[in-house]
Amino acid sequence: MITGAVNAAGEAMLPLEVRNDSGERETIAAVVDTGFTGFLTLPRAIVDSLSSPLLGSAPATLADGSTTILEIYEVLVNWHGRPRPVECLIVEGDPLAGMTLLHGNALRIQVVEGGAVEVEELP
Repeated sequence: MITGAVNAAGEAMLPLEVRNDSGERETIAAVVDTGFTGFLTLPRAIVDSLSSPLLGSAPATLADGSTTILEIYEVLVNWHGRPRPVECLIVEGDPLAGMTLLHGNALRIQVVEGGAVEVEELP
């Protein structure tokens, strides 16, 4: 099970370790975003520090309704104790964990400051 906590702003946060094939690692705090249909967003500085491979770019609709083109990189996420390759979009700001990353899991959130955030792998 992956566990996190709800922060003072009411955001469900998950600590995630992202890495590359060479073993370089970063631990991030990702906001669980059920409105984001992708895997993960990361700021450019983290992706650059991992020397992650560029997969391409794609159009994206942002939360404010505007559209833009975002670069897509591949990173490995330590997911339930195993490395999982995921597509990561470059977006400045807090990292976001999206619904594609959470697919196949149960998400439980105690929506109070300090409340538990739990991601459990489904059978």
